Amino acid sequence: MDRDDYNYLRKLKIFDGFTEADFETCGKALQVCDYQDGDIIFSENEHSADMYLIQTGCVEVLKSSDEMQHVVSELQAGSYFGELSFLDDSPRSSSIRSKGESRLWKINKAILKTLQQQSCGVEKINKLYRNIALGNSERLRHATSNYAQTLEKENQLLRDKNYFNRFMLTLLATYSIMLVITTLLAQVFPEVDVYGQTFTWVYLILLLAPVMFFVIKSGEPWEAFGITTRNWKQSVIEGLIISFIIMLLAIIGFYLAEQAGILENGSIDLLAMFKTMLTNPVAYGYFVHSLGQELLARGVFQNSLQRAFDDEKGWKAVLITSFMFGVSHILYGAALVAVTVVSGFLFGFIFLRHKNLLGVGIVHGFLGTFLFSLSQLPFLAQVQ
Repeated sequence: MDRDDYNYLRKLKIFDGFTEADFETCGKALQVCDYQDGDIIFSENEHSADMYLIQTGCVEVLKSSDEMQHVVSELQAGSYFGELSFLDDSPRSSSIRSKGESRLWKINKAILKTLQQQSCGVEKINKLYRNIALGNSERLRHATSNYAQTLEKENQLLRDKNYFNRFMLTLLATYSIMLVITTLLAQVFPEVDVYGQTFTWVYLILLLAPVMFFVIKSGEPWEAFGITTRNWKQSVIEGLIISFIIMLLAIIGFYLAEQAGILENGSIDLLAMFKTMLTNPVAYGYFVHSLGQELLARGVFQNSLQRAFDDEKGWKAVLITSFMFGVSHILYGAALVAVTVVSGFLFGFIFLRHKNLLGVGIVHGFLGTFLFSLSQLPFLAQVQ
């Protein structure tokens, strides 16, 4: 064994504690073997007991199934293989094939047995066996850890599959309810006032029924759907600030529209508008109604879509949810559908920021009652 070989081998864990004298003894059982791409080093169920160390290159571990061989793993330089048969003389548990050119060191079991019978080699050979046993123990510990991680991933995949199956059924049930109600109103009950409080609450409750069933059966904590007080102070404060800024900008816009002649002077009665917001019981009920809508739209649909698409930033989920929720307002006309879609973008990003329903519910409630209090909206009469 030359100096380069000695320097390489002494770095391997399998030769921990070996001296130059130890290598001189055990080196008699070591042999360099060069293989080409596709060469079989040994085959599954083969009766051989030599062990191999990979100096350069890579080998593939193959298992047979239904008369086919499958690559189950690859071993790189610095690894070793064949140690099980080396230790207990059992048949090979898998085949090993060279991937590309490789240089291996073979530990010849027969020569080691001969050396072991010589009193001068027993201690050195036992040291080698001990290192192999320690290496196998480390491999087993690593394999156990990997197995536990793989098992957890499989369990998570199963949980995700069940979650998405329930979500798709919930989505189907929700839109089926919406379709049935739309059809009934168009063909059977056209006289129903869709803007009335009774209908809007019944409609929301019917849509929330499958959603709440999904939330309860999902196995997820309530917090996963935004039902939480986490960050509630920041959520409430920012919700109020956003609401007042948007309403202020709208008032300024109306004033400029009057000055430009787009609206008649005095058409926006701010005093009457805020009186309506403060005294109309519909306004207070609408805040509760808004929380229900946000649970449905943002808490369940947006959260679930973000999870389904692995949408880290949440933009796709916000976009899809806004259009989905806009369609659910088709009963109220195209104008409100458009308003719902546009406002949905704002609500969606507010929810992404806070991950609770308080802030987005406040913004939804304030802006909704603000819009309903404007005499220019065609549906104000029905709401009032």
